[in-house]
Amino acid sequence: MEPCLGRFACRRSATLAGSSRGSSLRQKQQARAMTKLRVEEPLLRGLRSVEAAVAKDTARNRLVLHRQVHQHFESRAPTASWKLLTGWLYETLFLMPLHDEWLGPVSMTAGRRLKMAGWER
Repeated sequence: MEPCLGRFACRRSATLAGSSRGSSLRQKQQARAMTKLRVEEPLLRGLRSVEAAVAKDTARNRLVLHRQVHQHFESRAPTASWKLLTGWLYETLFLMPLHDEWLGPVSMTAGRRLKMAGWER
């Protein structure tokens, strides 16, 4: 039997030959994608946990802390100054001491933090 009998047979033969080359290329691409996934998977897993923590923190801020701030204003508690309000926010809501330079609202450069930790040049 001849390899190509008419136009249809030639086209079909070319299509089949091309598909075997295409499937080989697809297999290489799939192998590359699996290798890439194995390398990136720990990072993606870490990002998913960070994303979940941020979502949980956002929900807590909206549902709990936001309500506590409104209740504080409604109770007409003494917040005569920004300093008192900031102190209340950090001590009561954020549960961190306002005077702690590592946790408080003080803006610090990396050099200042290193100096505080004892890493001076």
